[in-house]
Amino acid sequence: MLTPTEHADETVPLVDANAYRLDVLDTHGQILASTVTDRAEAQRIATHSTGETVAQDAEGVITVVGAATNMGPRTHVLTPRRSGTPQTLTPMERADEMARLVIAAAQQDNACVVTGGLVDTVMKLNADEEPGKANAVSVRRLIRARAAAEGVRVILTDDERYWAIREQLHHMDGDQVHALRDSIADGGELDPRGHDRVLVNAISARLSRRLPPHRLNGAEPVSISLWHEPEPDGVGSLPECADYPGVAEALDVLRAAQVPVATFPGRKMPWREWHSPQGPQGAFVSPHCGRTLEVAWFIDGAHDERSMRTGSTRTVRAARNQALDDVAGAFDRAGWKVWRVESNNTQTRRALRVDVIPPAAGEEPPQVITEEEAEADG
Repeated sequence: MLTPTEHADETVPLVDANAYRLDVLDTHGQILASTVTDRAEAQRIATHSTGETVAQDAEGVITVVGAATNMGPRTHVLTPRRSGTPQTLTPMERADEMARLVIAAAQQDNACVVTGGLVDTVMKLNADEEPGKANAVSVRRLIRARAAAEGVRVILTDDERYWAIREQLHHMDGDQVHALRDSIADGGELDPRGHDRVLVNAISARLSRRLPPHRLNGAEPVSISLWHEPEPDGVGSLPECADYPGVAEALDVLRAAQVPVATFPGRKMPWREWHSPQGPQGAFVSPHCGRTLEVAWFIDGAHDERSMRTGSTRTVRAARNQALDDVAGAFDRAGWKVWRVESNNTQTRRALRVDVIPPAAGEEPPQVITEEEAEADG
């Protein structure tokens, strides 16, 4: 049974709930929007003003009839969401919460710019949660509706992206734009920028003799990159490991000893091209555990003998053994601690890798250990 109150500024007591679901209804009772609000906001809504009628039923559901909004009178329905009970969001709630998460991510990590890639990334990160099941179209519509109030810029369509790129190119001088175009041309078919028609068209328009549109005058470009740069090559180590302690020093030791280092191309390579003389060749450094680094030796894109034909194994094994001996000698002369990790499953010597630690005071480790001992130490 509803208990109405009609006195202005009278507060309706709330039930014991941490949050409320707020549904906004039109004059026909159709839900226009839904969201989740906290107890304080629910209390503010329930404190009605003149012209509003508030009613509360036995379940604690509060109905505010005649609530003033910028679209005219509306009906607000506050449904308590008690903790400890399973909560199922409505489709509108899912989209609303996901839009909030995307806008928060843009404000925190993306220079207040919402792009299609950011929306997809945030939705994938929350795929196992209720908001992650929201309809992508609804999410984008809500983001657009809130963009001005939240102070974010929305770049979701190709047209929006084109003009955002034009703004960035407009603030670059001619030499910089020509250098960008030449860099894309040098990348060939494997450069993702060459397949980005929006970017290519924007560069062509910028380098044309036509006067720039008036909309570019005074426009403030976004500070993030709006195109995918080609992946950098991993020279001697993966790019994400370059700042790991000791990796740069290890590569300096190898180069000082004139030991070749392997290069992992940033572009995708076919399997046959990778496992060929065009594939990685030489030493490759990877973080292992603590301060320990692993140094493997790549021959034709492979760092071991697996999947090789028996006839080629003997030649490759001898070459890798000698190369890893040279690697161990280079680090030993530089004062590093060196472990030679070798297999004990073959009749002839088979070096697997070299583990090294930068110079530090401590007990000298054994010079040769088995693969099982290396795993146990790790």
